[in-house]
Order: sequence, then structure tokens, then C-alpha cells
Amino acid sequence: MRENWTYSFTQLEAFAGCPRQYYLPYVKGVRQPQTEDQERGDILHQVVSGTLDTGEVPEDIAKRLLEKAKHLSVEEHLETLGQLARNFLDHFKPSGQFFTERKVVREIAPGIRFQGKIDLQEEVPGEQGPAVRITDFKSGWTRYRPTDKAQLPLYALLVAEERGLDAVTARLWFLPYKRAAVEEEVIDRRRMEEAREWAIDQVSQIEAALELPAATGFPATPGSACRLCSFGAQCLGLDVPPAAEDAAALALRLERALDAVRGLVKAQVDTGGPVRVGGEEFKNWPRVSWSFDTNALAELLQSAGQDPYKLLVPDSEKLKTLLKGKLGEQIRALGKENRGTSFAHRSVGDSAA
Repeated sequence: MRENWTYSFTQLEAFAGCPRQYYLPYVKGVRQPQTEDQERGDILHQVVSGTLDTGEVPEDIAKRLLEKAKHLSVEEHLETLGQLARNFLDHFKPSGQFFTERKVVREIAPGIRFQGKIDLQEEVPGEQGPAVRITDFKSGWTRYRPTDKAQLPLYALLVAEERGLDAVTARLWFLPYKRAAVEEEVIDRRRMEEAREWAIDQVSQIEAALELPAATGFPATPGSACRLCSFGAQCLGLDVPPAAEDAAALALRLERALDAVRGLVKAQVDTGGPVRVGGEEFKNWPRVSWSFDTNALAELLQSAGQDPYKLLVPDSEKLKTLLKGKLGEQIRALGKENRGTSFAHRSVGDSAA
């Protein structure tokens, strides 16, 4: 076993999904760049915990954090982050002592240290006295049960062994939903032991892989793990140039290469059926669109207490046509222009010509 090494669920999940995704940051020490989604999730967690700890208005905390953010801006994200935080805060009614962002480190087997950061730990009334409930905040829309992954059973194990408990209530709180979207389960010792065995098995595989050449012990396994991976370039053996112009030139070439590869895969799907890689499936997935009688839909929305003028907003392409000419001037006078930016590249001609 590696001396003084502490494992986390993030590490073990990375190895289970793709050994290379574990190797690059945790063995080779490649710095993992934070994506926009990860930054949003981190800020949201800090806003919720900061409000619980200090009572400060969530928008004020969000503003300070956004001012230092790399990917997000105050203008575009302050209102959204404030609302996401309130989706929890408006429903949270503490019944006893609670702790936020609590870090717990314990041995789960001889020589194997494991750490967990619990977003919210509460003392709650139980049938036989005070009990413990742990909550993990999720910033994504996809809902699942606490025992669908090993994360919360492992956190429950840490708390149960720390407090001498036989069971811990665990819940996932999905912040994008305005109505409290909570998945809750009581995690007993059987579930905790299953999670412990899973973690020990992952650590054993990692320790065995460390004795092998990297390509053998930590192979890349393309699949669902690629969706959230920050090491796509390193995985392909690409050296991203430090100069912006060189990096942009590489991006242009990679876009065309990706188009070509996707075209080959689509041709195979068209002739031979779906292609599956890991947990991802390439196929011609069904797509549904709707056409309505606009007046009838507007009347139905009004009868249901909805404002059709807020819901029936033309998309940007239709607006480009509507905003031309004299009619466009009249439409502009009725609205408010909201400016923002979107990252892309467009043809602007050859500046050297």
C-alpha cells in the first residue's frame, strides 16, 4: 500500500470508470483543469453552505465567488445560482444541530484510509434517540437513489463507525428543481459493508496496477466516463501548445477530424445498426417536435394560469428575421436587448491578405 495515501470516492469512481482517468491526476500528477460545470457546482455548494453557516443572503455570497470565477460571470450566472441555492434553502428546516462541508477521514480496512466531505450532516430525532442524517447536494437534473452509487453508503460508514451507529439516513438533494427533489434512504450495516467491499476491491486493483507499466495497468476505457473527463488531449497523447494561436489551430484541425470520424461512425450505424462503446451507444435516436395552433395554445395556457407571453418566445433565428425593417424597429421598442457572449469561431477573412 502507498504510505500516507488517502482515497476518496471521486478517485475510486474515476478508476472504476476509466483507469486512465485515475492515473493522469493521481499517479502522474497531471493538473486537472476545472470545467465550467464543475466550477458552477463548486460555487453552488459554497453558496448553500455559506448561507447555512452565516445566514448571509445567497446572492451576496454568489457574487463574491463569481467575481473570482474563471468560467462564469456575475452578469450571466448570479440570478441562476441564487435561485438554485434557494431551491434548497427555502425548504430546509433544521430540527437540531447541523454541520456543513464536514470532512471525515477513517481507515476502512488495515492500511486503507478513506475520506469523505459531507455537504450537510444533521442531528435528527429518531425512534430510539438522536439519529444522523447526511445530505449530498447535486447540481444536475438526473435523479437517482442514494444506494445507486457507493458514495453515500461509504459516507454513512464513516459516520456510523465514528458514532457507533447501526444505520444512517442519507439523502440526495437535486438543486435544479424548485420543488424539493429529494431521494432518501436509510442505509444499514449491510449496505455499508457492501460499499466497504467495493472500495477495498478498487484500492486492491489500483495497487496492483501500480506495479505494471502505465499502459497496461491504467488503460483508457472509452465510454460514459469520457463525458466528464478533463484529460481528453492527454488521453490521445496530444501536446496542447501553450501559445493561443497554435492551440486554436489545433482546435480547428481536431474539429474537422472529429467530423470525419463521426461521419464514419454514422455510416456504420446507417448500414449496420447501433455501435456501443462502454456505456455509450451511437444510433439514430428518435427525435420529437411539436406544431401547435398558436392561438389555441395561448388560450389553453391562460386558462391554466400560465402567461403565454413568457412561454411562447421566438427563438434567435426567427428573431433575426422579425427584427428587420420598420416592423423590427417597432418590435425592438417593445423589448429589452439582453447581451451576452458565446464561445465559438467564425470566418473573418485572412488578416494577412
